[in-house]
Amino acid sequence: MKICVIGNSHVAALKLGWKRIRSDWTGVAMHFFAAPATEMNALSANGPSLEPTTENLRRYLMLTGGAGMIDLSAFDMVALHGMAFSNRFVRSVYHRYRLIEHADRRGFLISRDTFVEAVKGLLCSSMCWRIHELIIASSGRMPAIICQP
Repeated sequence: MKICVIGNSHVAALKLGWKRIRSDWTGVAMHFFAAPATEMNALSANGPSLEPTTENLRRYLMLTGGAGMIDLSAFDMVALHGMAFSNRFVRSVYHRYRLIEHADRRGFLISRDTFVEAVKGLLCSSMCWRIHELIIASSGRMPAIICQP
């Protein structure tokens, strides 16, 4: 099984961890493509491939993944990691607002539906979600998302 991991600097921890355990996982190969901060925003779809729209991102893809573009059809699975997709957004909403059933003296009371929509709005505006949607639209594949710590 070939797994493609796409992300920002948070991918480094996964890559280092994989190096430690990969000998235990025969038949599994992981390929990592990473770029710092918001560089991955410069990815665009070209059929089943993701291609950089900037020379800077192309260099990062070459450096981290050995190719100047990502051919999604070469992988059995695609995972996205980091890129501003984090459970800290859930915590930030919950810190300021409380569900009606969790009422206490802190925060404003909101309904469960309002809470869910607020969290969805934050997560779906992330770079990770944009690339998730780009992959689905270009290849029909559903990438896994690994939240950043």
